[in-house]
Amino acid sequence: MIKLENIILNQLPKNLKECLITEKNWEEIVGLKLSQISRPIGLNNRTLIISTNHPTISRELSLYSNIIIDRIKKKLDINVEKLKFKTSDYKVDKKSNTEDKDKETHLKIDYPNYILEIENKDIREKILNIYKTLKIRKIKCNEGDE
Repeated sequence: MIKLENIILNQLPKNLKECLITEKNWEEIVGLKLSQISRPIGLNNRTLIISTNHPTISRELSLYSNIIIDRIKKKLDINVEKLKFKTSDYKVDKKSNTEDKDKETHLKIDYPNYILEIENKDIREKILNIYKTLKIRKIKCNEGDE
């Protein structure tokens, strides 16, 4: 049986899909400690945009750019050539990650009716979370371009 997550991922633009895959595997790429204070937020023109909670962390990660890029290429088969860092004030809490993103961006999300009308509660909630993540990711990617 094909997972709903895979079906939705396959409908996304390639750069957004690869960014989400990288974020999902971020702890494996950089380790537990660094994954708690940084996260990938965008991928544009083979440049992975990474948000950290302090400029010192950005500098630390930049020293390991080649290692991080190699791990992404080998483990995820994603073509990243360069890393770009952005400092944001956030805390990573694995349990309420989606809620923190909403608070962080102060974003009111208008969900499409076709999602809200899904009868199966579990599927509806998963799709709502994916939709929310994509909206936030799009905003953060646009902020990273400035």
